[in-house]
Amino acid sequence: MDPDERAWYSGGPVPIGKLDGQSARRVILLDVDTATGDVHRALHVIPDTRPMETIEGSMDEVLNQIRECSIGGPLTPFLYINVIADEVPLDFERTIERAVEAHPIAHRPIVVESKVTRKGPGAPNDSDGSGPDDVSPGLDRLNPHDVLKTLMKARGFATENEPTVEAAFSQLLEMNDEELDAMILRVSEAGA
Repeated sequence: MDPDERAWYSGGPVPIGKLDGQSARRVILLDVDTATGDVHRALHVIPDTRPMETIEGSMDEVLNQIRECSIGGPLTPFLYINVIADEVPLDFERTIERAVEAHPIAHRPIVVESKVTRKGPGAPNDSDGSGPDDVSPGLDRLNPHDVLKTLMKARGFATENEPTVEAAFSQLLEMNDEELDAMILRVSEAGA
């Protein structure tokens, strides 16, 4: 017997993650001839019950792929979504939810992960902030407005919204603790 065939990790019948979903589910049936001791092995693929799909592209491409998503088995698919854009659309998660909700409830795919990968100038690289490519100053050397601008740029928020966000941020900075607590209470009551 081949040494590589002495052990086999059975895994589970249902994939539990994105990478796990890229390999076929299968079982091995061993038939042992008790008279001779010969072992015959047969590999059986288990049909997918819950497909896992990666959807990637521009916001329009992603939305079209979600709309075209259909059931390939008894269960609706798990979706891993990656929107590739110059800037993070402020309502991108809600837009994705609406596209998913357009499916009848019994045939609605399930979004496991949705993210935006920035492209173009200013897109983050793989640096963890500790290498020579990291040219941004330390947070301890920035004032609150600089931190806000750095965060907005890193998250890709649309620049046309910057003045409005900065004005609201300035108002928050001027509030004392009691005013902040009262505002938080008003907002939470309005959302309830």
